[in-house]
Amino acid sequence: MIHFIFKKGIRMQYIQRLPFILGALAALAAGALGYIRGVQERNLYIRMAVSMLAFYAVGLLVRSALLSIKKEIDEKEALEKQNELEKQKELIRQKQKEIEEEGASDEKKFKGKNVDFRVDELTDEFTPFSAGNLHNVKKS
Repeated sequence: MIHFIFKKGIRMQYIQRLPFILGALAALAAGALGYIRGVQERNLYIRMAVSMLAFYAVGLLVRSALLSIKKEIDEKEALEKQNELEKQKELIRQKQKEIEEEGASDEKKFKGKNVDFRVDELTDEFTPFSAGNLHNVKKS
């Protein structure tokens, strides 16, 4: 679930502000409930301050837990990427070895067999078509 939260894009700003947000919400809730019940102002302010401090501490714990989970997830993803790259490099090395072995076996097959690419002296020579002869060509 935590991985889902980080993937959905909850920004780190909100995670960093989590202790303040929890403390402020707790103080507002304590103040509203105390006002509705008719608690004296002095007691109300003390309850609001205590609840704010308590939930701020809870927010610190939650934030540190979320940040450590995110750090572990990032490290795990980096390790997986590194392992994948190592696997790809190993496959490339294996393919290169196979190609080298095939090339060596091909050289052994054709070793000693020379092909003569010389051309006899009696070949026809190329004569370019002159541009002056174009007007003599019949149009069809």
